[in-house]
Amino acid sequence: MKWTVGDLQKMQNQPEYVDTIVVPLVKLSGQPNKIMGSATSAEFLMVLTMELENQFKGRVVLSPPFSYVDSMDMKSLGNSINNELTLTGAKTIFYLSSDLEWSEKAPDLGVHIVPSIPLNDMDQAMRSKIIEDQVRQLVPVLSSKWNAL
Repeated sequence: MKWTVGDLQKMQNQPEYVDTIVVPLVKLSGQPNKIMGSATSAEFLMVLTMELENQFKGRVVLSPPFSYVDSMDMKSLGNSINNELTLTGAKTIFYLSSDLEWSEKAPDLGVHIVPSIPLNDMDQAMRSKIIEDQVRQLVPVLSSKWNAL
């Protein structure tokens, strides 16, 4: 399910089934020496979270990506996002990023860090296999969050 009116209505009407929000945290950089890395991470994270949402369709809602830059206070941003999304009634908010700084600057948020894998030069079969492998690794992580409820 996506962050659309129709899907969010389903979430509100069926909170016992649709109880999780997946949140991609995307670092933006316009610096010439960092822009390609930023784009690589963003592309990978968006493809990965869309596939994760597809895997758990009917249980999770994929939020729009939250973009941030180096100068932002990650702890404050993370707390603001978390406070706002908690208002939805979701029991689980699952954050994903390729930026290790989340672990250091906002450890309480519990951001799951995934490696950024460049997808742009891969053929579709290899790309699909890598994404499937990454989703397969995330399934037990997300399941353990649900089991802890």
